[in-house]
Amino acid sequence: MRSCLVVVLMVVLSAGCKGSSQTPNDGGPADMSSSDHMNAPEINLGGSDAGDARDAAAEKPPACTGPKCPVMLATDTDPSCCIALDGTYVYWVHFSGSAWSIMRVATGGGTPEPFERSEFIVSELAIQNNVLYWTADDGIYRRDLAAGSPSATRIVKDSLSNSPIATDAANVYWGWSTFGGGEVRKAPLAGGTGVAVATGAQVVQLASDGTNVYWTDYGTSLNSKMMMAPVAGGTPTEIANGLTNAGDVKIEGTNVYWYDSSNLFGTKFWKAPLGGGTPVMVALSPDFGVYEMAVDGTNIYWAAVDTIAKAPIAGGAVTEVATGQTWAMYIAVDANNIYWMNNDSDAGAIMKIAK
Repeated sequence: MRSCLVVVLMVVLSAGCKGSSQTPNDGGPADMSSSDHMNAPEINLGGSDAGDARDAAAEKPPACTGPKCPVMLATDTDPSCCIALDGTYVYWVHFSGSAWSIMRVATGGGTPEPFERSEFIVSELAIQNNVLYWTADDGIYRRDLAAGSPSATRIVKDSLSNSPIATDAANVYWGWSTFGGGEVRKAPLAGGTGVAVATGAQVVQLASDGTNVYWTDYGTSLNSKMMMAPVAGGTPTEIANGLTNAGDVKIEGTNVYWYDSSNLFGTKFWKAPLGGGTPVMVALSPDFGVYEMAVDGTNIYWAAVDTIAKAPIAGGAVTEVATGQTWAMYIAVDANNIYWMNNDSDAGAIMKIAK
């Protein structure tokens, strides 16, 4: 459901998503200052080939060594999507050419192994109460992560191509779209008929704290929104509007977090109190191609094509954690490490680095 961002990632070296960069609730004009524009790459207009080669060799960074260097946990010749953690394994989706496999590898490293196979496109993963949930084209599935657990069970029958998914202690939530609009829907974790939590929603990503469900909404042209509604159903409430390209949503502690990207200003990361309140900008990154983020009690982390970066949730400077990645898109964190997928068919990999 991150359709604009998926397109953006394929064209980020050219134009990106054009449009206003008005920030939510700031009451000001679009950010058009020169400092908001991305720097163009430096172009070498002269010099000998031999000199260029010597310069490149001299500028090549030394090989990274030590605990703060990226570690490759697994390679994947055709990674499809998603990163999920259960404390023991990292899970992701691999496309085999005719089917989709949910793969896993130990967080400490080891031999990757298939966990579940699907004849339908798997587009999202979530873990709740030691159960793995995922969306496929024909519905929502679950499988217990305990050793010796049976194969997957479809718990919701619905048309869910590329639908986002979220869980809380009681329910699984997803975005359901039609040509005339869409809904935020829910069903019990054990399965059941999906019911609408909110209507008129064009869901990009969503999250739930058990009281409210929060989602970024496509809205209208150049006016994406951050929305919320009671999980029991009710009138949606607007938390922020005027977003250019709203993306991922995460809940941590007493706040909900989201981001907004533009090729004018890069990416702004925001937070607001659970239940609604005035948004506060956490960080401003020059990275335009942000695809997914993760949050813990200290930092917000994100994957942005060739860079993994972080910033304090209290506000502060952006720090690059790992560079030189190849289409880094999906990201997750545990107490000690950051995990991500390099979603490149030529150099796909599951990576980690110490926080």
